[in-house]
Amino acid sequence: MNFYGKDVVTPEPLTLVGYQHILTSKFDYDCTASCPEDIIRELEVERVHLLDLAYANIKDKERATKKPAPWRKRSDDYHPEADQPFILKFYWQERNAPTVVDSMGAPVAASEKLPIYAGSRVKLAFRQKTYTMKDGFTYGTKLEIRGIQLIYLGEALSSSETAELFGTFEGGYVQASGNFDSGGDAESDLPF
Repeated sequence: MNFYGKDVVTPEPLTLVGYQHILTSKFDYDCTASCPEDIIRELEVERVHLLDLAYANIKDKERATKKPAPWRKRSDDYHPEADQPFILKFYWQERNAPTVVDSMGAPVAASEKLPIYAGSRVKLAFRQKTYTMKDGFTYGTKLEIRGIQLIYLGEALSSSETAELFGTFEGGYVQASGNFDSGGDAESDLPF
């Protein structure tokens, strides 16, 4: 039996971090966003109540194993680029896909193939939900995404921005000529 928390709609847009699979995916879908502490505080209070409800339904309480919360604190090792102190991670399958809308509320179809990259800003609607694993004694809560509003689409680096990041490398491949520049031996420096 699953128990649900209240619907949460982020009042301000959140920044997406990491790689996103929101509109299209070969496997399951996911969305990762940075989140302010005030939303996490509310989720933590709600989680205590939901875990109590889930635990009450565990048949073998001696073996009951509670899983960690479905959010993590940002750290130097875990999404250090995030602009908020916590990270929310959502997973879903196509049959449970959330509705995605633009900033005016118009639906966005997967066929539009929008580039929803890290750095994009979105408002999210979600709720916390209990689960019990098939073993019957491992339980926890997960975040169930209900809707996504695209506020700002982050962009991939342009070719000039990418070139600026790397600078130049003498003796390497030069696109314009299709050959190596004069700093290298074209016969011995083949890229394959």
